[in-house]
Amino acid sequence: MPAKCSSCGKLSYVHSKYRFGFQSAWPFVVSWLAIVLTIYVFFLSNNIDVLVVIPFIWLAGRFCELASLPMQPISAEASNASRKFGNWFMVGLALLIMAGILAGNY
Repeated sequence: MPAKCSSCGKLSYVHSKYRFGFQSAWPFVVSWLAIVLTIYVFFLSNNIDVLVVIPFIWLAGRFCELASLPMQPISAEASNASRKFGNWFMVGLALLIMAGILAGNY
């Protein structure tokens, strides 16, 4: 689903090559280093309240990663065509999985 710019009203999206966040490793690495440091501080202080910080550190890293992703413009027609392709792809994938399950039962 494309995002609609609140300023100009045009549509834009994040390319699928950025979906898993491999292009922006720094927020991922920093968040995991902060989590490791938090666990280390927990073992030093023996205070379980320190572990409450871990989900917040992880979420901050994810939001930082999402904020750094490049947006690309897209037209409404291209968005609809992409959505149709994705829907048909998922239907085909589901049919292949069901065929595999049925073939495995016989």
